Amino acid sequence: MKDSTVTGKTNLLKISGTSAVNTVGFSGSTLSGAITSSSGADQSVNIDSSAWNGSAGKTGTGALALNISNGSTWINNAATDVDAISLTGASNIVMDGGNIHTASLSDSAPTTLLAAASPTASTIYSTYNAETGSAYVLTADKATGSFNAGVTSNSSGAAGDMTGNTIVQVTDGSGATFNSMQNDVGVYRYESHSVANADGSTSVILDNFTPEPTPEPTPGPNPNPNPNPNSRTLSTAAQAAVNTRAAAMSIWSDEQDALNRRLDHERLTGSSDGTVNAWGSYYGGYHRQQMEQTSTAYDQTNNGFMLGADKRVDIAPGNLLFGFAATRGYSDVNMHDGGSAGTDVDSYGASLYTSLRLNNGLFFDASIKGTHLKNDISVTSLDGGHTTGDYNNNGFGGAFKTGYHKQFNAWYIEPYAQISYARYNSVDYKLKNGLHTKDDGSTSLGLEGGVNAGMAMALNNGTEVRPYVHLAVAGETENGNTMDINGEKINDSTDGSRGIVGLGADVKLTKNLSGWAGANYAKGQDNYESPWMLNAGVGYTW
Repeated sequence: MKDSTVTGKTNLLKISGTSAVNTVGFSGSTLSGAITSSSGADQSVNIDSSAWNGSAGKTGTGALALNISNGSTWINNAATDVDAISLTGASNIVMDGGNIHTASLSDSAPTTLLAAASPTASTIYSTYNAETGSAYVLTADKATGSFNAGVTSNSSGAAGDMTGNTIVQVTDGSGATFNSMQNDVGVYRYESHSVANADGSTSVILDNFTPEPTPEPTPGPNPNPNPNPNSRTLSTAAQAAVNTRAAAMSIWSDEQDALNRRLDHERLTGSSDGTVNAWGSYYGGYHRQQMEQTSTAYDQTNNGFMLGADKRVDIAPGNLLFGFAATRGYSDVNMHDGGSAGTDVDSYGASLYTSLRLNNGLFFDASIKGTHLKNDISVTSLDGGHTTGDYNNNGFGGAFKTGYHKQFNAWYIEPYAQISYARYNSVDYKLKNGLHTKDDGSTSLGLEGGVNAGMAMALNNGTEVRPYVHLAVAGETENGNTMDINGEKINDSTDGSRGIVGLGADVKLTKNLSGWAGANYAKGQDNYESPWMLNAGVGYTW
């Protein structure tokens, strides 16, 4: 049968009541259903350049042989027991619903053992069996030829820890080789290995995957130049879940920096001709960071804007500013190695803030904020399997900053210290491949200390310009954030310290109109780097 679509209600092909040897062939076809034989004669079924979803078995005394050739794919959806399976032309078996047993397994590819999958060899894929909590297994009495053996990600997203699972077991594998494959399965990334057992049998098992220590010059060593062989690497999908959670903290930080910059600007340039202000600003940042148990760092690009209004009130020891700001942001989070993952984050937020400025130079800034995040996740695993998912998340928190403004004629210096707190509520969601992620919430407690130093210059047209330099050290102290991914406890904390350098300027164009711009660079632990962070805005006072 050629170039056909054949769907059996139960059986694709049922062979019975014959004593003659038969061969049945399908070519260029899409097939669904079981192949069964109750014949007393040997039977062969050829699947050529076709896709077949089904199982095979026999009740008769005659042998049943399956020949899978020329790039065909067989998805085995129930228990299969046959006498021979021949794979040729880089064909595939996917065990997705049942184990397979065969007396003979063969492939015509050369038997040179490779450290990675061969493009000419056929591939045996297992998947996760939710009933047993382990992988489906192909067992063979004897095998010859060369095979790739691994686990496919598409239907295995719900898998927990599969370290040590057997996916192929051959009693006599002396004439066969099984090439290693890297696999994304559920929570973890694995590498399949062929093991020669003491009894002469051969097993293909899933082992921990550890990135090779091949440092890249930028950003920093990546992967980790001192990998821990006992630390299991997360799958691409699990890395997407962890990275997306961590990215929320960078969004919060960029938004807080934008508000801080507005308060600094108003303190330096606030007009004596008005006490009510309307302002708007752009903020952006590019961040890289490597989370625990991940294969590589993720990249995050944030862009957004803030609109606000505030009022200044004179009091006996100085003045008091209080106001409101609304935030709208966009974030793009990406990870690329053998697999790839991306998350688009839309953020919405609102802040209330106040600033007390004393005549002796002391100042105190405080703010509270609520935010809402919409996260859309897309994952392509090592085997090309694609899955998606989304979830919404709310957060709240605040910051307190204190410092001292000291003027030296045209020059000034402002040392400061800040503490900030953010809390995102719990999440509980599944990707379409079954990966289940949940936690009880995520917390950030940040500390920062630094100094701004600059000078005031008056231009001939009356414009006042205050260029400045910025130096700071910041640190995340919360190290207890964890996620439950398919029952495995995963650390998603972003703790660590970083140094920050920057420069910018505050400009007073007229007595009512002013603007500001600044750029920072940060470098820290865990391959953390922010090559650029930008803030720019304008304010009008009346």
